[in-house]
Order: sequence, then C-alpha cells, then structure tokens
Amino acid sequence: MEIKLGNHEHNIGMSPEVEVNKKRNGFVVYVKERDRILGEYVVDVRHGLAVCHMRSEESGRGIPRVMINRAAQELQWLSDQTHSEITHEVHLDSKRAQKVLPHLYHELGYAVISNL
Repeated sequence: MEIKLGNHEHNIGMSPEVEVNKKRNGFVVYVKERDRILGEYVVDVRHGLAVCHMRSEESGRGIPRVMINRAAQELQWLSDQTHSEITHEVHLDSKRAQKVLPHLYHELGYAVISNL
C-alpha cells in the first residue's frame, strides 16, 4: 500500500500482521497476531513534525515489542525522507508502562520522559 505524506510516497510492506488505514495527515497501523488486533499506532505528520501515538488493544496488557519496533522504523523512514531530525523522546503516561517499558525504548536509543 502506498501512502502519500506531503510530497513523499510511502510504500508500507503489507503482511498478515499489519493493516493500514490512511488518514488525512498520516496513517493508522493496526498490528495483529492470529487475526486478533494487538493494538495500533497512529503517525500524524503536521507542519513538518511526525508524532507517533501507540495504544494497546487490551487494557493492562501493554504495548507489544513488535509495535514499538515497527513505529520506530516508520518514524526513521519519515526522518530519512524529509531530512528531519528525530528527537528520540518517548513520553510514558501510565504507571505500569513506566515500570515495564523504559528498557525497550533505551535499546532503540530513545530518551524516556514520564508524564506522571
């Protein structure tokens, strides 16, 4: 599926685990496992700034590593295409995420910021 972001076309590799919906200023990616949606991430591109929001489908389950990795790849792709710098900041807004997730983001080179 090709998604046009500004003057750039983005070819997203389709697989059974991913479903993509185009939206006005970006796209929504649903990550699936065995026909069950694990969660989604939304990439919004506005005024040259790409922001990614991730959400787990099941409350209390957390965000699967595959979603974190895929979203990081998408943001890196956007950065390369637009020659924009990535700030590499992750804002955590749940107590559970603060305890469980920081090491995953640190592995990817992101700074973790608590919003609590």
